[in-house]
Amino acid sequence: MNISKNKTYWFYYPQLLKYVLILITGFTSLSTVSGQTRKEIVIYGKWTPEIRKALPDNFSLEVYRNILGIDSNVNQTYQVKVSANAFMVKIKPKADFVYFGFKGFPVDSWVGLTLARPGDSLYFDIKSKDDFHFKSNNEALYTCQAELKKANVPVNGTKPFHNSDTGIVNYLIFKRDSILKDLDRILLKYQQQLPPDLLAILKINSYSELNRGYITSLSVIVQNKTYSQTEENLAVTAINERYQKNKPPVDSALITNSISYAPYLIELERAWNGLHSDTSNFKQDRFERTFKAISSNYSGLLRQKILTVFFMAFFNQSYTAQADLQSIIGEVTEYPYQNILTGLLHSKTTGNRAYPFKLQSYDGRYYTLDDFKGKVMICKFWFYGCSGCAMEEKELQPIRERYKNNPNVVFISVNVDYNRKLWKMGLDKGIYSSPQELNLHTNGMGYRHPMLDFYNYQSFPQLLLVDKNSSIITSSPVRITDEKSLLALDELIRTHL
Repeated sequence: MNISKNKTYWFYYPQLLKYVLILITGFTSLSTVSGQTRKEIVIYGKWTPEIRKALPDNFSLEVYRNILGIDSNVNQTYQVKVSANAFMVKIKPKADFVYFGFKGFPVDSWVGLTLARPGDSLYFDIKSKDDFHFKSNNEALYTCQAELKKANVPVNGTKPFHNSDTGIVNYLIFKRDSILKDLDRILLKYQQQLPPDLLAILKINSYSELNRGYITSLSVIVQNKTYSQTEENLAVTAINERYQKNKPPVDSALITNSISYAPYLIELERAWNGLHSDTSNFKQDRFERTFKAISSNYSGLLRQKILTVFFMAFFNQSYTAQADLQSIIGEVTEYPYQNILTGLLHSKTTGNRAYPFKLQSYDGRYYTLDDFKGKVMICKFWFYGCSGCAMEEKELQPIRERYKNNPNVVFISVNVDYNRKLWKMGLDKGIYSSPQELNLHTNGMGYRHPMLDFYNYQSFPQLLLVDKNSSIITSSPVRITDEKSLLALDELIRTHL
């Protein structure tokens, strides 16, 4: 089958490094039987030497084991050598469904998460990002998903209809309904070729991705305050209608195996609770309202999964996130959610020992955690091309100015690019780091470095504060967005000097 469509798909956590091919696999637990052996899943293919030459020398294929569709500290990484014109990976699944996804894959239309089953093989013949073929021994499953991805274009409210008489919100509603019909048509087409359990998972995933984009666009209209009052009122009504119609499934297999449903429900809760949040303290109030809504509106396995995704994604948006997580940690009993949240809480808890890192400076010298004992560390993590990282660099400048002559404070800048050349380019550009900072690198391991796993850092920028005794002050301070958050960060530093 030939698919030619340029499209970017949403990841719950943003793409971190753009030149590395990464295979993410999520092993779910529908009907795990102790000792059960499942057939391997084989993903392989070939590409032209030109495509290979465009990638860095340390280009690799990595396999991540996870269950939520999000990277977490339970991941296992497998590196696979990639030749000049071919690649292959064999996955040993431990459940009846597997999600895999490519980041940095040279074919845009295969960016995203794809469902696979034990025994599947998938072959790619890639001539360019727009000219490729794939084939499989489970052809219907992959052609169905390729068609669903092609049809499920992002629903957003921007340029095409600013001058439309229909209005932005009405266009969004029309667009969503139109795409929904296309999805239903595709699912019906494959009804006789795929088993019901697979179709049900594909349906809830595609519906969730569509509705999440729809809700996000409506929220933008409400929050931006740049649209007419009529449009804003229509957006509020649409969010309320969607919220009232929300009826979570009771099928535990669907809850477990859907990769997109929990993120959609979180976005819906954030949108609805955002309508009622205090505008003077919006992020904090919305976080608290959303947390309480999830805690009270859902139950069982679904509640545990949503809470896990919520805290992994939004921990650093609230001053009370640690206390909130501690309040429900005992109620999360299912694997892997309990393991993930326990690890997250440990990595964020004040007073716990910081990770004993060993990182290299540009001149080749290695620095360890013990080298900074007796000093408060303000440690920033960034990668080249990250606009948020450049913004954080500016936001931290008042803090650096305040403590630049204090011998008990050290500022450290950690680059997480795989490629040392990108690190050098970032330093030369001067927008990611300051001369007042010690510049270190994750030694070519990128975001696979165990230090980043320890703190559950999956998107950037990130900020870490460590006290004089090498204990964590905070690994997720609230992002600096205003004077209040800047003063809060300053207070954290001053109280530990």
